[in-house]
Amino acid sequence: MSLVVLFIRALTLPFLLLLAVTSVVSQQSDECPCSWRDDNRSWRCEVPGEAVPTQCWQIHEDVRIIQFLVPFPIGSHDLNHENLLNVERLEINYVTSIAHDALRSLTKVTYLDIMKSNITRLPDLSSQTLVSSLDASHSNLVDAPSLAHLTHLALVSLHHNYIERLADDFLPNADGTVGMSMVHNSLTEMNASSIVQAPPLSSFTFDQLEVVWATQQEKDTLVAKNFYCNIDLLSIVKIIDDPTNP
Repeated sequence: MSLVVLFIRALTLPFLLLLAVTSVVSQQSDECPCSWRDDNRSWRCEVPGEAVPTQCWQIHEDVRIIQFLVPFPIGSHDLNHENLLNVERLEINYVTSIAHDALRSLTKVTYLDIMKSNITRLPDLSSQTLVSSLDASHSNLVDAPSLAHLTHLALVSLHHNYIERLADDFLPNADGTVGMSMVHNSLTEMNASSIVQAPPLSSFTFDQLEVVWATQQEKDTLVAKNFYCNIDLLSIVKIIDDPTNP
């Protein structure tokens, strides 16, 4: 065997080994760390990581449930995949952050759970018009945006946060009663307009609420709708001038 052949082999063997190692590392990095259940079309992610395991989304079509049970930062495109368009139940617990538009493509979601997260504000929910249950409890929310477009909303749990303010049109005129838990927050006052659009017999719980600002018409509506509340709302109503009826 010539020296030239030996020299070429000496160079080729390490190169082939490098290729093999690179291939293994690449395959490992592309492996999906989440578990799949075919009976309910669900992904369940319990393995910690630095990013959402988007490599999973291409494996199965028609995903209906996503469960994150470990911390992830969720970016604008992390949940944007054609196989996720029919997701109905989204449980993204413990997220460290979530982009404002991260949920824009998930228009079929009816159950949204973002509890125990590090977020201070809810992401944009303008595309989630079918949501009936929203849970963002045990998080770091400081305010609550309008949910007026969620006309199927039946339950909203925002307890154990740092909420100081509710949007004036917070609760929707839903197609059924709404239950809202707002205990363990920093909410000491609110405008009646935040809840007055809710259907009659809806129920609310507060613990630090001291004042409800209302026009006379809004107070009359509170009486007529007979809301259930752990606080006597009518006893803490303060009438404000109605700019439309001076």
